[in-house]
Amino acid sequence: MRDWEAMRRRFVEEGKSLVEIAKEADVPYSTAANRAKAEDWRGQREACLAESNTMRLERLTRRLLDQIEAALCAGDGMEAKDFKAVTGALRELSELCGAKSERSGPGELTVRFVGEAEDYSK
Repeated sequence: MRDWEAMRRRFVEEGKSLVEIAKEADVPYSTAANRAKAEDWRGQREACLAESNTMRLERLTRRLLDQIEAALCAGDGMEAKDFKAVTGALRELSELCGAKSERSGPGELTVRFVGEAEDYSK
């Protein structure tokens, strides 16, 4: 009996080609291709890749927010150039969120500056 689930997993999650999978499983390529088409393995692979890209973008966004928070918390001795660097990072974060929202639906990033930082955000 053939382990179709294992073959599907190798194609979808590991990115192996149907040729490789068919050869490894000693299955005719046409049989593997027909099964893959019937079960939409390509669509599943694309969904898996999109999910992993979204997760990477979310990790990057969290890291950038953490760095911005640390810079703002240490803001007692911040100069104008430091605030400009923070606002530049926020612009980059906004662009990242915009790229994410293009793939996953509408998204919004709201940043509110207070006190001295407000002057440098304009």
